Amino acid sequence: SIAGAIGNPGQANYAAANTFLDALAQHRHAHGLPATSLAWGLWEADGGMAGSLDEVGKARLNRGGIVPLPVERGLELLDIALAQDPALYVPARLDTAGFPDTVEATQPVLRGLRRPAVRRTARDTAEPAGFEQRLAGRTEDEQHRMLLDHILDRLASAVGHTSAGAVDGEAGFMDTGLDSLTAVEFRNTLNRDTGLRLPATALFDYPTPTELAAHLRTELAPDAAEPVLPFAADLDRIEAALPTLFPQARDDLAARLQGFLTRLTAGQRVAGPAGGTSADPVETAVVETGTDIESATDDEIFNIIDNELGLGSHGE
Repeated sequence: SIAGAIGNPGQANYAAANTFLDALAQHRHAHGLPATSLAWGLWEADGGMAGSLDEVGKARLNRGGIVPLPVERGLELLDIALAQDPALYVPARLDTAGFPDTVEATQPVLRGLRRPAVRRTARDTAEPAGFEQRLAGRTEDEQHRMLLDHILDRLASAVGHTSAGAVDGEAGFMDTGLDSLTAVEFRNTLNRDTGLRLPATALFDYPTPTELAAHLRTELAPDAAEPVLPFAADLDRIEAALPTLFPQARDDLAARLQGFLTRLTAGQRVAGPAGGTSADPVETAVVETGTDIESATDDEIFNIIDNELGLGSHGE
């Protein structure tokens, strides 16, 4: 019955009926007639109207801060209400710690019950980084994984699961337990989290968490960072040594790296010193050392380049 007092989503007709009864009790009191209206919250009892609530419905109430009232406590509140004079009581168990994260997401009539925000020091006054910042500098796969994990976490909460592992990223949203009301709430939550304005049809346009994560990635981070080459540091080291090379060493380096580049991009043979064709210098060097180019590690390849180009321990 608390729906008439706070306006629970999905209970508009029931809320209107209960509000009429609340007003009737007040009207009778104004005329000296007896009446008491009790806008009950959820009871722990399995039967009654609460017995028809599924896990999604219970999770929705819990997210609003309404938790089940033990039967014994409910009967005590009934005795207290009948012994008092006011026409309307709201005997319900509220968990203010369970209220939504933001004031805007909290039912207006309950906002005054929110706990005061914890006073923060200068060190932590900065707002948490938005998704754009958190996704910046990551590869496309990393961005997709981060968004998918967030979607699954929010989805699990919406349908009453305690862990994101309980929902499947490939399952259709409507197969996970969402109904029309929780689907809208879920969409609104994602809008608040990401700063986007997803349309009402978002869960139909992108019907699985995986597809929705891909869409969010294109909206929030269209330019993903390229994967970092595992041997980029070695290339940087060679580049840094260029100013110290003698002219002949520079020529040797250019020729050998050109041969390596040719083999890397096209697998072709390059011209040898006598004008014929030969295997490129890097391949020849690898063969001479008894190391298979296909199985050579990055360190082995760059050691070969260093030795062949005179960039070894002599520093020439």
